[in-house]
Amino acid sequence: MNKGKHKNVDLVAFEAIYDKHWQSLYISAFKILKNKVQASQVVQEIFVDLLNNRKLLKREDLDQYLDNELRYRVLEAISKGGGYESLLDSLTQYISAESSKTADKKSGDLNVLNLSFSGESV
Repeated sequence: MNKGKHKNVDLVAFEAIYDKHWQSLYISAFKILKNKVQASQVVQEIFVDLLNNRKLLKREDLDQYLDNELRYRVLEAISKGGGYESLLDSLTQYISAESSKTADKKSGDLNVLNLSFSGESV
């Protein structure tokens, strides 16, 4: 097989791997980072490295390689600060929402208690 055909075979195989794994990697990255741009960048970096290092990777190691790279890249994005800020924002929003629910429930409970003590039936 000449070099031109070998490059075409590599590119076809790479495109098949990309098509099969891109979406699941992106969804996993987005679930953690809560940022579409960062999730896309993480996945793009994984596939650029895969393309550049494809000769070093054994076929049976692909899923493990992708999982490990995803973990590493997500942690790297978080440690750079951008991922950490979005995680902190998500956590703050969650805590605020839970606090509102708790405050509304307590307020409703107090209204029921006030009605009970004022002699009105509940």
